[in-house]
Amino acid sequence: MSKPTTLRPSFSLVLYVVVAVMSVIALAYCLVIPEARDSFAKVAPIPLLMLGCGWALLAAPKLVISSEAVTVHNPLVTTRVPLGRIDEIETRHGFVMHTSEGKVQAWAAPPPDRLRSMRHFEQKLTRGDGFQDPRIARDKFGQLPSSAAPGTLSGDAAITVRHHAADASTEPITRRVNVVNLVVLVVTAVGIALTLVLG
Repeated sequence: MSKPTTLRPSFSLVLYVVVAVMSVIALAYCLVIPEARDSFAKVAPIPLLMLGCGWALLAAPKLVISSEAVTVHNPLVTTRVPLGRIDEIETRHGFVMHTSEGKVQAWAAPPPDRLRSMRHFEQKLTRGDGFQDPRIARDKFGQLPSSAAPGTLSGDAAITVRHHAADASTEPITRRVNVVNLVVLVVTAVGIALTLVLG
């Protein structure tokens, strides 16, 4: 059994760290500097909102691919899809699995941005299409869409799933609520409400 592959957008993690540091500095400034304490109730809701929602939307989502299943950790729900239950994989609008129970889209594996797509097509024009791996999905014209290319989150997810498809399991698809993210969001909402009421 191979080690699971975890995919998550590194830019989102970096963005969350920057937002979190700035939010903590803003809160600390309002608490430590005497002249700023009066404005704490007005300022605090924004950093609190950014800390809580940023965690759920930017830092927590991930995609874990093992030899048995794909586990999609979206902001509010985690879905485990056994490989044998996947009918089709699509990458055009991000990594999407089509199953008998509907579509499962991974928040953590979006399609490449416009700049990366342009670089992909420039590479194909200047050096030819060097991606010969049979696990890479091509369109009906035999072309490699940028969203399915290696090095993109959606493309890497699709390639990894196809790599493990030989060991397909047909267990049921399971869904569970992300309790930690919900608790973070509830605590954030309560913190904002308290600062507004007590301020």
